[in-house]
Amino acid sequence: MWSWFWKIFFGKKERAFVKPAPMLSSVPRVQPEGEHQAPSPALTEHSTARPWQSGHNALSTVPAEVRTHMLSELYREVDEVDHEGNRDFIVRLMRIIGTEKLDLPPFPDVARQLDKLLRQAEVPINKVVKLAEREPALVKRIWQMACSSVYAESPTSFQHAVARVGFDALWQIAMSICVYDAVFRVRGYESEVDRIRHHGVVAAEVSAWLSPSKEGPTYLAGLLHDVGKLMIYRAAVTRPGKPKPSPEYVDQIVDMHHASLGVLVAQSWKLGDWIAAGIAFHHDPTQAPKDQQDIAWIVHAANIATHTAEEARRGQECGGMMALLEIDSFSLDVARTIEKAHSMFEQLSHSGTAG
Repeated sequence: MWSWFWKIFFGKKERAFVKPAPMLSSVPRVQPEGEHQAPSPALTEHSTARPWQSGHNALSTVPAEVRTHMLSELYREVDEVDHEGNRDFIVRLMRIIGTEKLDLPPFPDVARQLDKLLRQAEVPINKVVKLAEREPALVKRIWQMACSSVYAESPTSFQHAVARVGFDALWQIAMSICVYDAVFRVRGYESEVDRIRHHGVVAAEVSAWLSPSKEGPTYLAGLLHDVGKLMIYRAAVTRPGKPKPSPEYVDQIVDMHHASLGVLVAQSWKLGDWIAAGIAFHHDPTQAPKDQQDIAWIVHAANIATHTAEEARRGQECGGMMALLEIDSFSLDVARTIEKAHSMFEQLSHSGTAG
């Protein structure tokens, strides 16, 4: 029974786990029709599972604890599953989790340097432009936003584009390029991955808007709260001719483990415990340690608001307003919070980065 396990993991050099590093610094923020039918009982009574309830918290924000717990849970899955494609999928996922860096590239260096530069009292735009030009993905997204249909004319230069977008939006775009890395271009799961990215960008903006201190780490926690899903979809990709995992089984693993894997991503990128906590406990903030509940509640609320706006764009009601009204851990204007998510989806649509 254990032979395959030793084959995968035994004999490798023991790696030291990532030691939590200080958080990224804070920066200031700028500011469907058809024949009439009776309403569905599931929509009027909210009897179906709500989208933000599909998932489980991570055990903690400590990488060694989370990794050990996940490997134990996944080993039991391999021992019980009969479907060859499902079994191979879990083995691939375990191999990824078993490495400290998760086969991920480093967190974008340009993003870290922009974070440091934009904290200065006086920020020279020429230095910002020169730094931003080093990251092609960042340049592309700035141009997309600056050439949005909301503007009458296109910018005349990249510096003009940066000035039009503004430093706060620039910082947010720089932070978000990590989820647009080629490592997350997952063949066969493109629509799921795009939806997760857009959901994360909107949740990030709502999280930062809800945060009393408007801290950058709150934005990143919102952005990355579902990043573990991207990692799991990566592991679900198969080579041509190899058995594929069933979509239902992949979704089951996503629900069970995405928060835990998100913690490992955050710690691998050395983003710190505060951001990891927002990821770890966004499904149920009451399980977070007392000193980490503030960010967990903010990301939880942002996640609900984002799902609510997402479902509304499909002409569906998911009960998000009532769920937000039940939150009493911090002051929350429910209508404005949902509207914030709506407006962010609209901005993404205008900039051509959302479907």
